[in-house]
Amino acid sequence: PLAIRLVRVINSMIGAEIDFIVMGLVDEMKSAIGSRAKAMLFKRRRYYFPNNVGYVHIRVGRIVEGRVMAVGHKMIRLEAFGAECVVHAKNLGWEWICDARTHYSIGDKVEAVITSIEANEETGDVSIEVDMRELKRNEAIKALKNCMIKGSYFGEVTDVHRGGYFISLANHANAYAHKNKDHKYVGRGDKVLFVVRSLDYERGLAKGLITRIIRQDL
Repeated sequence: PLAIRLVRVINSMIGAEIDFIVMGLVDEMKSAIGSRAKAMLFKRRRYYFPNNVGYVHIRVGRIVEGRVMAVGHKMIRLEAFGAECVVHAKNLGWEWICDARTHYSIGDKVEAVITSIEANEETGDVSIEVDMRELKRNEAIKALKNCMIKGSYFGEVTDVHRGGYFISLANHANAYAHKNKDHKYVGRGDKVLFVVRSLDYERGLAKGLITRIIRQDL
């Protein structure tokens, strides 16, 4: 039901900083009634649509400061000047991450580049896409150059997909293992020992295999 979904959304935003327009006052409760929806609409019309001289403040390519409204395993929800969007893990940074919640918290303010805007002037609705990687140095590719063929490196499994293991190495390079020589099951969050078989600079990752599980994330 919609009511249950709304409660879940609100609970996920606890701790977030929001804007609202005061719609009324309740004297006996010494409180105010506000509308976040109207405040968001006001900000969208101000920043994403032409003003009286035809100038638009926020365009594709603009760097904006956004507020983190919610955080999940592989994404964060960002609000930027009245428009909200989901930023998936691949657009958060160059280095693969296992859990976005270890890097971001509700209420954080971050910078991002606007990569797409769809605006409906009639309704005031705005859909945006952003990328946070573009503002960060690619330390993952720099770390990859320090990896050696047949070298062993500690890492954390960030994902498991179709029999392959995606790993963030301790030296900050990204790695992909096509095989696990340890007989134990490997899952996301496990600490492993990874041996490099080849270096793929085009894709920015080391390829090899997992030789041992150091610690399982149970």
